[in-house]
Amino acid sequence: MKGGRDEHRSSSCPSLFSLTVSRVFRTFRAFILLLLLVTVHSWAAPPPVPQVEFSAESVTESDGVTLQEKIYYAPGMLRKELEVPHGKQIEITRLDKKVAWLLMTEEHLYLEQALAAGDEGTSAGMTFEQTAVGEEPVNGIPATKYRAVATQPDGRTLSGYVWSSKEGITVKMDLVSDGTPATHLLVEYKNLQIGKQAPSLFEIPSGYRRFSLSGSNAGRPAP
Repeated sequence: MKGGRDEHRSSSCPSLFSLTVSRVFRTFRAFILLLLLVTVHSWAAPPPVPQVEFSAESVTESDGVTLQEKIYYAPGMLRKELEVPHGKQIEITRLDKKVAWLLMTEEHLYLEQALAAGDEGTSAGMTFEQTAVGEEPVNGIPATKYRAVATQPDGRTLSGYVWSSKEGITVKMDLVSDGTPATHLLVEYKNLQIGKQAPSLFEIPSGYRRFSLSGSNAGRPAP
């Protein structure tokens, strides 16, 4: 990982911005891990993840909110780019390093969060079931449609349908939680391109400084 120091627009960020970034970070990471969990293989055991590298445009809809992102994937690594009012927001998940980074491109800062034990491609205590429904292409991508149910240790479920390509890439999810109120999650991939991704996509760029949300340096870049 490359790191370094560089000038940025301010030496601190407003606390409201910090809290907002923190919430977004947790939400995006949950989406990322859910995408990594759902694959073409049987969920009787912890599902493997795709072993091919690819890029795609991802559209996520949940509770009236739509996110359009560019994603880049290699086994154990995922990068998601989102255009936001203050610039481009980039999240990099590294399962091999057990860490996730959120890059703030305008400020040349990044947040770092360690991945918990259940975040490394499986979810501790969660069980999975899926049944093939048939072949159904998604945005021109040949895919198999599955009826899927994920059950958490406390009995809560997330159920619906997933579509997987022959490479094991989940190109669409349409899932609903059994909570009150229920949460609907729809994710689709468009312009899927399978091929080698540049290793630099999954590293912190040179010149970025770490930003802390806790401790004595909360709200300030690391010196």
